[in-house]
Order: sequence, then structure tokens, then C-alpha cells
Amino acid sequence: MARSARAHLVRLFPPAEHGGVVVIPFEGSRMTIGRSQDCSIQLQDRGVSPEHARVERSRTGSALRVQDLRSGAGTHVAGRHVPRQGVDLRDGETLRVGETIFLHRRWTEADAVSAALPPLPGPVNSCHPAIVSGLRRLQGKRFDAGAFWIVGASGSGRSVVIDHLSTLVEVASGGDWITDGARFVTCESVPPDADPERTLVLPPLTDRREDLLVLFASLNGGELPPMTPRLAEALLVYDWPGNIRELRLSLARAHDPRFGAEPGTTWDLPQFPDCERFLREIAGETDPLTLQTPERPLPPLARDMRTLMHAHEWRIHQVAAATGRTRANVLEHMFALGIREPWDRA
Repeated sequence: MARSARAHLVRLFPPAEHGGVVVIPFEGSRMTIGRSQDCSIQLQDRGVSPEHARVERSRTGSALRVQDLRSGAGTHVAGRHVPRQGVDLRDGETLRVGETIFLHRRWTEADAVSAALPPLPGPVNSCHPAIVSGLRRLQGKRFDAGAFWIVGASGSGRSVVIDHLSTLVEVASGGDWITDGARFVTCESVPPDADPERTLVLPPLTDRREDLLVLFASLNGGELPPMTPRLAEALLVYDWPGNIRELRLSLARAHDPRFGAEPGTTWDLPQFPDCERFLREIAGETDPLTLQTPERPLPPLARDMRTLMHAHEWRIHQVAAATGRTRANVLEHMFALGIREPWDRA
């Protein structure tokens, strides 16, 4: 009989030594976080008080309750400062204490063990239990004929999964994948005729936050660049309407010498203005990225989308506001035109 899900605190930043996450089961009715050896979770971060924060089980529901213990630097849940009366930490929300960022997850014991392993190797780069188990299930059926359903929103990594599975099959069966009658079907929702045992559902990036820094490192050449905890928090709480495609675009912008950090310096919020603006909005802070009103109103979506992006320094929020569209719609238009990086290609 499988055990029911229970609360876990998953350390996302700094990442584990193997590049993934550290999974900490929530024990007892409460756990304390701080610098003291008496704390349940001991941290040596700068600015962490001896007893910094307390996390306890909520009397109702599945959320945990976070209380800041009058720390000097404060405690943050989902990018917001924890008030004196405390705040709920819901499943999938982040908790930042000093320079360390945790994620609250309700996992079974098997899911927790799976997530604590090194991230799934290859192009998929995931430690999300549902993706890891689903991909392994499909790999076990790689010699079977018939359809395999890869389900997910645009930009969620469906093509990457197909490339990964196709490579495995080509190596294992000598390239007989197509002649054996197997095929991939991609869609944004699970069709009624899909076989659950042959279906892999890829959640949007905002629902797999434990994968975000893993994917970030993979897209950055295999390692996470030096970054401030504030930037890591912004990346983790941002809603990523363009999913992994937008993450790739944002990283490309950060590497562009016109917008990125100086070589050898620590990356910070200005290198990711959309994430910075989103974080400041939810935190109730003043937004420093004021919109520039053009002398002439821009059309709803300019035909030369790259020129429009350059005019707003590749800030998706500003392009959306200037054109009266949503961020998701701007990103969809960019990807339809094949725009992936903030520089011109020959």
C-alpha cells in the first residue's frame, strides 16, 4: 500500500552538489530554521539569525505556516515579505531564508527519493518526480508499436522529449523506430483515446520549479552562473508564460554584451528585467522599469517584431504594455516568427 503525500522542504538554491535539489522531509509539528545548532535546519548564510524562522503545520488544509522570528533580514514566501502574524506556505511556493531558497512540496516517499537523485541525464534535465517516472515508463515501452502521447503547453519541452526517446530507440533497435510502427503524438491536453501507460504529461515551467535552475544550468553550458539569491528567487517565482522557450530567450539576453553582466561579475536582477519587474510587483515594491512611451503609437503587433523588441531592450513586459497584448501573446508571436535570441542572425 502506497503511503500518502507528506510535506517536504526542497532546497533549490544553492543547488545540491550533484546539480539537483536537496529534499528535507517535514518532521513533527514544527521545524525551526536558523544559524543555531538547535535549529531543525541549520544554515550558515550571511544575515541569518540564530533562530530565523519557524515552519509549522497548519491546523487546516495542506499548507505550512511560516513565522519570522524577528530576524534582521526577514523571511520571504513566494517573493513576499512574511508579516508579523505569519503567512501560509502553500504547495509549490518558495521560502527564502537568507541566501537559501526552499520549495514546499507534498510528495510521497517514493517521489521524494526520486527527486533527491541527480537530475535525469540527457536533454530533458529534470528531477520532477512525475516527469522522471513518466519518462522511464515510456522508455520501458520503446520497442512497442503504436502511438506515444507527449502532452504539454507550447515551449514545455515536447520536442526535446521526442528527440531523447528517438535517440534511445535508434541506439537500442538499430534505427527501426519508424518501421516498427511506433510514432509520437504531441498535443496540449490529453486526448480521450490516449493510453495512460503511453502518455507523458509535461507540466508548465511554473509547476515544476524544482527543475528551473537545473534547466537554467543546462542551457548555460552545464553550470549555474554566480548569481545573487534575489535573482534566484525572481527566477523561481516568475510565471514563465513562454515556458522553457522563454527561459532560453532570457538566458540568451543575459549573455548579450549589450544587456548582460560584465564578465566575471555576479548576475543580478537587471540582467532579467521581466523577472525583476514581476518580483517587484508581487512584493509591492516600486517598479524601476518605467515604460517608455514612443512618440508614435506602435501597431498592435509590428510586422518587424525584432525591431519592436530592440526598441524596448527585449523586455517582454514593456512590449506587451506598448502593444496592448499579454506577455504570453507577445512570446507566442515571437516564437511563430522564429525569434529565439536578442541578436540578429545571418
